[in-house]
Amino acid sequence: MTQQDLENQFLDYFNNLESVKFSVKSFERIFGGASRETYKVVLQGNNSEKRNLIYRRTQDSSLIETDQSTEYSAYSAYQNSPVPVPRVIALEEDSNKLGAPFIIMEEIPGKAASPFDKDAYIPHQIDLGKQFWEILG
Repeated sequence: MTQQDLENQFLDYFNNLESVKFSVKSFERIFGGASRETYKVVLQGNNSEKRNLIYRRTQDSSLIETDQSTEYSAYSAYQNSPVPVPRVIALEEDSNKLGAPFIIMEEIPGKAASPFDKDAYIPHQIDLGKQFWEILG
């Protein structure tokens, strides 16, 4: 399946979930994930609504073997909590829909810090530490 085919199938699938019909503004693979093929998808609705999404699909081989439903359940468990997690839109475990099981979620705005960059959290380390213990109790 080409990326264009995947993009078209994704759009058809997503449009069947929504009352607004969307077109694709961008559909870009994000590299670096060890467990899923990950795409950043920007959609434009026929009512001017814009949706920034993350589409994560199971790949044939990965460095980390995890069950996609576990990932979905973890995100779902923290919806409407102080923990910043993306709003999950769909979990599809059937490969027949888009060629592989997948999750669709909203993108959280901002820039992700690398866990391998020891200086990434320095400007925010005190606030992050407080938030961590407030959330966990």
